[in-house]
Amino acid sequence: MTLLRRRRGTGSLRSEGGMTVVELSISLAGLAVVGAMLVTFFVGVTRVDRLHEADDDALLTLRTVREHITRDVREARGFVVAGAAGMTMWHDADWDGVLDDGELVAWKIGDDGVLTRQIDGEDAVVLTRGLESASSSFRFDGASAVDIRTVDILLTAGVATGPPSTDRSLQFEVSLRNMP
Repeated sequence: MTLLRRRRGTGSLRSEGGMTVVELSISLAGLAVVGAMLVTFFVGVTRVDRLHEADDDALLTLRTVREHITRDVREARGFVVAGAAGMTMWHDADWDGVLDDGELVAWKIGDDGVLTRQIDGEDAVVLTRGLESASSSFRFDGASAVDIRTVDILLTAGVATGPPSTDRSLQFEVSLRNMP
């Protein structure tokens, strides 16, 4: 309840408490500035969080692919075909020293950035998409497939995080363990 009193010497009524319109306007302007700063801060934090999440997802995918390739190379008895965009290995599943059906495993990086794994002519399984095919490669320590003992693999994935996009690379070396 507001008490109104007459000021001495004037005929006007003046409130004893409350805010004037000017004071209220200044307060609201200050609140609007603080609110705009908070919104800008939260938008920036959300953007950075999405960038980190996309980067983490790309690295997790590359590490998972590394595990699959490493297992296949270590279990292989030898290489049959070796090239910069792919390799085919012999997995002697029954350890009889004879190349049987189902014992060839092929890895290929397509021009479209798709990495596939294929067993002896069956349908290829897509392990990841979004590789940079120009900068991803397989390199070998031997001149011909029968001389290869170690493969150096470079996988580069594009991280679509908005402009500018970034790339994440994973390079690793794997050696054959099960050579005849």
